[in-house]
Amino acid sequence: MILEIKNENTFVPEWNGNSKLPEAEQIKITYRFLLPGERKKYIRTGPIVLDRATGELDSKVEFIQDAEGIAKSVIKKIEGLSVKTNGKEKNISTVAMLYAEALPSALVQEIELHLLSNASPEIDEDFLA
Repeated sequence: MILEIKNENTFVPEWNGNSKLPEAEQIKITYRFLLPGERKKYIRTGPIVLDRATGELDSKVEFIQDAEGIAKSVIKKIEGLSVKTNGKEKNISTVAMLYAEALPSALVQEIELHLLSNASPEIDEDFLA
């Protein structure tokens, strides 16, 4: 069996009415899908703790999500995003710039949330071209 795999996707954030703008004016994030072995690097549970004095396991489970780590690993291209500071405009075209510039946290969080949910689709059809 030969599977034709789609290895990237484009996300258009809804933040500040972005998704309703004409396509040429929209912020677009192109990202690759996480490989099956990469997901556990960014989304995992913390270690279970054993209380040595009582011998009981701690009932709390720590769920760890490295949203910034996923973004830095999978974002390939950013289009349509610029910031203007002190009259100087700067095009934000890389993930490094996304985290280095003063941007609205709601926009960055929407991008991170999308990637946490969609960078490693659970349904095989999401990967198919």
